Amino acid sequence: MLNSVNQITMIPYISFIQIFHLCNAIHLILFKKLLIAIIIPIPQTQIFNQQLIQINLLQQIERTKNQIKKKQIQNNNKIRQSDKRSRWTQKQDEELIQQINQIGIENYKQIKVQNKTGSQVYFRLRNVYYLNIEKFKQLQKFQ
Repeated sequence: MLNSVNQITMIPYISFIQIFHLCNAIHLILFKKLLIAIIIPIPQTQIFNQQLIQINLLQQIERTKNQIKKKQIQNNNKIRQSDKRSRWTQKQDEELIQQINQIGIENYKQIKVQNKTGSQVYFRLRNVYYLNIEKFKQLQKFQ
């Protein structure tokens, strides 16, 4: 009789532990599924990924627009600088031509025929001028 009582009392005790572990396992599985469902819902992630892709594309478009604007500004600045240089070289050319006319260098006519405009004229004239600067200084002393 005692054995049967112990067996009857033992069965619910063992089954309670088993049921507890089973419930605990079910709870963990459901909780993990809920976590997965909360963190990575499949349809929402696709929409979210598409939105991220669209945002990235928009950012790339803005970056390229900004780069194009910067390049245009740089090109405009280069054009302005080259205009200033060409104006400056033309003025310098005129001054050098006057100075060379005063000195009377024979190479001047050849340089004028070869290149009529641009910075090459200036640099050639300038080289002629610096080569003959001593003569120019001497002529200025006499004047």
